[in-house]
Amino acid sequence: MTNAAPTTGEGAFRSLTFEGLRHAYGEGEDAVQAVRDLDLHLEAGEFVTVLGPSGCGKSTLFNLASGLAESTPGQVLINGEPIAGMNPHTAYMFQHDALLEWRTVLDNVALGREFLGMSKKEARADLRDSLADFGLEGFADRHPAELSGGMRQRVALMRTYATDRPLLLLDEPFGALDAMTRVRMQEFLLRKWDQDHRTVLFITHDVDEAILLGDRLVVLSHRPATVREEIKVDLPRPRRADQLASDPRYVELRAHVMSLLHDPVEQGVSA
Repeated sequence: MTNAAPTTGEGAFRSLTFEGLRHAYGEGEDAVQAVRDLDLHLEAGEFVTVLGPSGCGKSTLFNLASGLAESTPGQVLINGEPIAGMNPHTAYMFQHDALLEWRTVLDNVALGREFLGMSKKEARADLRDSLADFGLEGFADRHPAELSGGMRQRVALMRTYATDRPLLLLDEPFGALDAMTRVRMQEFLLRKWDQDHRTVLFITHDVDEAILLGDRLVVLSHRPATVREEIKVDLPRPRRADQLASDPRYVELRAHVMSLLHDPVEQGVSA
């Protein structure tokens, strides 16, 4: 048995809230304020994308949400209660796939479940039939060095999904991919999300990606990061990048987000 967080019942994930969040690295005069007075709320099943300038503290949010760091002051709340230690509801995927080169595809996918207490043999048996759902059928015994960049990211994404966590923290997972592979991975992720509607908090530097994927788009300020604006992405699903390009609402949203990112002055403009 794994120690997966429950998806139904009293202990199920219902919400993630950042409340008055502040976080600094270092102490005294050398301290770097990463986050300042940040408020953000996610409901179960939402797909929220986060945009902001480089170095503004986006990844700090994930460290706080997962329990890897503590806010000082402010709170991170799960289902309205402060996080105590590690957050059992989250699975964290980084920009780089972080695959273990000496492990096969199936063994890499199984790694998350092994960390949760399942034996390697049981995890492999449990996940083998699911490889096809991630476009990895026939690759179970390949090693990462034999895979393309897009295939490696599919392995990393499946490993994240395989933990059965209801809250996925995806930190620029497609940022290192070429444009064509990135589009395919975006569409692949949307199809997976449409099947189970897990809660996703997705960091990106790409405006088009943020609009394509998100129910809401959160624009952060320069460091120390605070929420500059939350924008509802009122575009119908399912979405495809090639179809959105000519949608007047998409063009309007994109122009507005670009203006926020390029204008250093706080605007408070509502989309």
